[in-house]
Amino acid sequence: MFSVFKIKRWTAFMLASFIPVMLFYVGLLFYNIYFAIGFMFLGILLTQLIGSALLDNPFSQMLEGNGILVADMNSTG
Repeated sequence: MFSVFKIKRWTAFMLASFIPVMLFYVGLLFYNIYFAIGFMFLGILLTQLIGSALLDNPFSQMLEGNGILVADMNSTG
């Protein structure tokens, strides 16, 4: 079956590529190139926030060492 983590990962990848391109096109279509570049950077910042929330899962937190303790290697017993 489909893994939820893989679906979230591909969704984040699609958002990271789709939103800035669409905002650039809308800015270019209705305004000028300077607004288009500004909208593109706004889209990049937006997808950074959304993508980091989508890719945040316990396994990646464990790999990065963000406070999830699986085993205490310093245990004496």
